[in-house]
Amino acid sequence: MEIESDILRATIVAYYGRKPPQLLDFLVRVQTRIGMALGSAFEPYESRQVHATIVGLEGVLRRDQLLNQNFLALRGQAKAVSLIDVIDLLHDTKLLPMEIQIGGFRPGVDYGFLSRGLSPSVRSFSLRNGIAVGIGWPVANGRYPDTLDRLRRAFQDIHVLHKYHQTASDVDNDLYFVLGRYSANVSDVSLDGAEREIAQYFSANPRILPLRLEDLSVASYTDEALPMTATAVLPATCDSGVAARAIYAGSLAPLSAS
Repeated sequence: MEIESDILRATIVAYYGRKPPQLLDFLVRVQTRIGMALGSAFEPYESRQVHATIVGLEGVLRRDQLLNQNFLALRGQAKAVSLIDVIDLLHDTKLLPMEIQIGGFRPGVDYGFLSRGLSPSVRSFSLRNGIAVGIGWPVANGRYPDTLDRLRRAFQDIHVLHKYHQTASDVDNDLYFVLGRYSANVSDVSLDGAEREIAQYFSANPRILPLRLEDLSVASYTDEALPMTATAVLPATCDSGVAARAIYAGSLAPLSAS
């Protein structure tokens, strides 16, 4: 953990470091295709670095309390957070395990949900604002429940507000992961062509991934991209008291050194 100017920079992430084989294979294939389309303009993230954020734990340390940054910034409320409660919630929730579907969403098909008002076939992959992004969603028995949104919403009960839950009616069921970045000198024509090609690959190559407690970590960072050498992690499976003391004491270690 690193605290600067009384700020805790930490987040709960999925698939950081070690990944299910079907996810690792998919990421490598997609990054290779993006690289072929964009050439040296694309800088892929290290495969172990690629992750999905579940909920941010960023907070302001004030008067020996950790106040949730999103509650302060988005709702103007000072809500004190216990990191023990955070780990206990992950251990006790009935919403884990769940399954996540990445890819396999076809244009013109009604899957019973939208993401930011768009079909999952459109949202599954994008090249926007210098980043390559993939998204997956919870799946169960051929349907697409709001399980991830409900997990994120459950954190509000322990005073952790997900940044895309600015209002009570906001929904975020997206498992969003960044694959890498590309330089600004790529033409719009090249970007559009690459995006269509990779989106078609997503559509034709579904993956179903387990999302379990053991796939989650608490990551403490100085760079929001979570590079391996500058990110400290703790498995979410650890004892809650041990986790809280390690995060507060700054005794986490970079994953690449463990």
